[in-house]
Amino acid sequence: MDKGTVIQRALEKLGEREYVEKTATEDPVRRAYDIVVRRCNGRYKWSFARVVGRRVKVQEREGKHWKKGYYVELPDDCLLVESLTDGSGEKVRHSEFCIEPEERKRIVLVEGVEKESDLYLNYTADIVTLGGVLPDSAPYFCEGVICELAAELAISVVSSGDLAAAYKAEARENLQRAMDIDARQWKSNDQHPMREILRSNILWR
Repeated sequence: MDKGTVIQRALEKLGEREYVEKTATEDPVRRAYDIVVRRCNGRYKWSFARVVGRRVKVQEREGKHWKKGYYVELPDDCLLVESLTDGSGEKVRHSEFCIEPEERKRIVLVEGVEKESDLYLNYTADIVTLGGVLPDSAPYFCEGVICELAAELAISVVSSGDLAAAYKAEARENLQRAMDIDARQWKSNDQHPMREILRSNILWR
């Protein structure tokens, strides 16, 4: 489901007319879309947004702002870190992601590794960074995003707190159902609905 369809369906829930690009309302609505999708995408380690085994290089911490040690830089499309492993498949201890103080890169600090060795990152990819296309194979997730966006726009577009609360509750129900389905299917499902999107995106390579 593409961005325009999601926005249009959210506006329809609020009784609004057809969404038109290149108008005064386009930018605020699209910004709200990006915020909402990242919010929903970041609530759970969705199988459809999961990247497994992306190789990252260990780098040495240098500079006056921190102690000597090692880190790996996160890919631009990384939203949530699941795990880091070494070449033998053993998990590597790591911190929560932080910002490198000099170059402002997003990184995680790692322990028990050697300089310049390769590690393998499993993570939830940022759907917005990948182009904003939601997976049709996860209909409750898509509906959750639509309802969440409708709730976000209810105040700014139609000034209705009641609609915002109602659609917020509907979004929670849909996203919880999506999580339940995704959790049940995860171990037995070897299909990856976003694999082709991930592989075709320049940031994934």
